[in-house]
Amino acid sequence: MIYPGSLWITVTKRVLRAVPRHRLIRSEATADTGSAASALDSFSVTQNISELLSPACGMSEEEKKAFERLCTVSLKKPNAVRKHQAEKLFTRLMQQGYLPMQVISAYERYGTEYKKTNSTPRYAMQLDDWMRKETGFRFYADSPKARTESADAKQRSEQNNRQKLIEADPRFKEMCNRTTALFSDWRVAEIGGLSTANSYHDKWKQAVEAEKRYLTEHS
Repeated sequence: MIYPGSLWITVTKRVLRAVPRHRLIRSEATADTGSAASALDSFSVTQNISELLSPACGMSEEEKKAFERLCTVSLKKPNAVRKHQAEKLFTRLMQQGYLPMQVISAYERYGTEYKKTNSTPRYAMQLDDWMRKETGFRFYADSPKARTESADAKQRSEQNNRQKLIEADPRFKEMCNRTTALFSDWRVAEIGGLSTANSYHDKWKQAVEAEKRYLTEHS
């Protein structure tokens, strides 16, 4: 995230005031380890301010590109402040299990409906408002498709690639359906104490590995 010059200067000044001058230069550790500034001994202000403030640090490269695309298709182009707010909300949606394409698709549905009754973007919701309000993203979006809410950026990226390939490749979709069926068969057999449980488990593990290989080869 690139901040406007005035905001960057303000943030930089605040950090510089909070950190003693000698702490901004590499120095040996002192006995004053309990002070707040001691944790900043090797802190590079100029390299880290933007990274610390930007919510994009919690997103994968693919998610960052998807967010930029969302800003491009937005009916109202967000200014720096609103873009920052939208970025935080987008990151939160990724953490909740939504996939980047779900957010973009939901906005495109909103945009299509809006244009049916409006010839100007004047009355369109600002991007951050659309992502926040019940009449915005929540109204146009499907349920989260990622497997877990606690997934990190790398996991979410993998899940997103898997979902896109399922939608685009019938063969991969069939493989995934088979993997799910084998998992169900294994769990039923295991819970029921059936002798086929181990066999189903082995077949399920093989299907999972085959699915991973196919995803790697076709991503």
